[in-house]
Amino acid sequence: CRLIGFPVPLEIERKFLVSRVTPEFYDIDKQYVEIEQVYIHDPVYPFAGEVRIRKRTQGSSSTYYQTVKDYVGPGVRAEREFRITAKEYEKKKDELQEPHTAIVRKVRSCFIYANQYFELDSFTCPSLNIMLLEIELTEEGDRIRIPPCIEIEKDVTVDPRFSNRNLAKIS
Repeated sequence: CRLIGFPVPLEIERKFLVSRVTPEFYDIDKQYVEIEQVYIHDPVYPFAGEVRIRKRTQGSSSTYYQTVKDYVGPGVRAEREFRITAKEYEKKKDELQEPHTAIVRKVRSCFIYANQYFELDSFTCPSLNIMLLEIELTEEGDRIRIPPCIEIEKDVTVDPRFSNRNLAKIS
């Protein structure tokens, strides 16, 4: 992006640990996506902060991506994402998965509330019983309006224990 004069795409997100959702949550219009993601050591990106591959399934259709992320600051990362084939995904999963990590599986509920786009992740593997609410911002200082049907335990944006990569680690 820098070579052609565009700003580097930044991922500015806030992440919250959810204590519970109320029944009204199920009345919100949303899309569900099943996600499987694997953290890998890709020799093409030896100095990247994080490299992962992801399978996103909605209904009977799946798409596959590889994402390279570099830390910029608290809650801000430079991100490059590109599509890969199912065959590339399986090969990288089998050959490049980081040692001592599990495949992360989660169901993502995507919805809009107060003109803001949210993603609620319910983890199914590793055996976690947590839900994380994420919102990607366009500016670091954007005001967030969390739906009243989602009860937040705490903001975990800068808590490394709640990064997907750390959740994948096997002790």
